[in-house]
Amino acid sequence: MYAMDGNDTTGTAVEPTSWVDFYYNMTSFPVLLNYTMSTTLSPADSELKLAQQALYPPMVSLLVLLCFVAVAVNVVVLVSVCWIRRPLSPTLQFSLSLAGADMYTSTLLATNLVVNSLTVIFPKDAPEDVDVQNTCFRLFFEMLRMGGIYTTLAHLLALAFNHYLGITKPLQYPSILTNRNIVFICILLWIAPPGGLVFYSWLLEDDGFSTKDEGCASKFLFQAAFRRAASSVFFTSTTLIFLIYLHIFFLVKRHQANRNRFRRVGSTYSRTNSQ
Repeated sequence: MYAMDGNDTTGTAVEPTSWVDFYYNMTSFPVLLNYTMSTTLSPADSELKLAQQALYPPMVSLLVLLCFVAVAVNVVVLVSVCWIRRPLSPTLQFSLSLAGADMYTSTLLATNLVVNSLTVIFPKDAPEDVDVQNTCFRLFFEMLRMGGIYTTLAHLLALAFNHYLGITKPLQYPSILTNRNIVFICILLWIAPPGGLVFYSWLLEDDGFSTKDEGCASKFLFQAAFRRAASSVFFTSTTLIFLIYLHIFFLVKRHQANRNRFRRVGSTYSRTNSQ
């Protein structure tokens, strides 16, 4: 980026830390690698920067490879539905939808890593202008990517409730989780998280999709309030899943203990009668 020192009137061009920093500051769009902007770098900072640039490509490549592996595994899971006996149980339907959500999220993450990380070039001079017309598309893509994470998390929560309902209300289970209800729940799980994020971006004042200037902004993504809300939803859902399965575990243990007790009582009664 070209910068002016406060006491410099010659307008000396300062070499940017990286293209990532330049693009990040021009579009306000988050990328994984955010170097610290500085006009002067100490030797230690320079060595750290070089180490980051050397380690970043292989690490990102490894993440992209893992995303492709996840996509391939989920494709196999989805294709296996052709050999599953009908009708599908509610657990299988939720699991197949979860596999699709995981594949969708992995694809978006891999695309984000490739577009915003692996294709990044560190030029000696910053470009004179940056196309900011695609910032709305990039923000929309980021909303889809974040929404995909919450879609996967919502599927895990739905599976937890499915298992809990099957254990606590086995007789009412078939009438509650009908095929129609399951389809409605899965559609809601797919649409609600990304749709909610996009709708939230429209409601912001001079941010997100509602900026006064041309293009879009993503300043809200870096605000503490949004990050606290997003983290709260994630960790609350994760904690709820953990508590549900913990309760299921104790229910199963208690059921097994009751069966063992009745079995011992039955064995004692049989021996008494035989004598």
